[in-house]
Amino acid sequence: MNKNLTLNEGAFVWAMELISSGKINKEGLSFEKLSKNVALFDEIIEKEGIEFYKLWFLGINEDVDPKSRDAYIYPIGDFNFISLSALLAIRELTTVDHYYNIEKAADKLLKALDH
Repeated sequence: MNKNLTLNEGAFVWAMELISSGKINKEGLSFEKLSKNVALFDEIIEKEGIEFYKLWFLGINEDVDPKSRDAYIYPIGDFNFISLSALLAIRELTTVDHYYNIEKAADKLLKALDH
């Protein structure tokens, strides 16, 4: 377990805003496909910058340079919509890995999706 992996508060707030505005994809890419799409990650950073990029990841590794894409883990969507499958996977993975603050955030986002 990486003790310096914490909740990305900005991503949590961003996700709540997207959910409130209906930017949700309940049938989108799987978490596995989202988390391994390095070409898309690089394209987003090039076009939109790291500040936009980091809003789409619920975890941040504080041991890694925050200007690097490698600092961000647990993607919450495809840079357009929040992904239900991503949030479900994040909740499960963070429970297993004992990242309870990220797990609780994913759970709150899932509950917000139900309303």
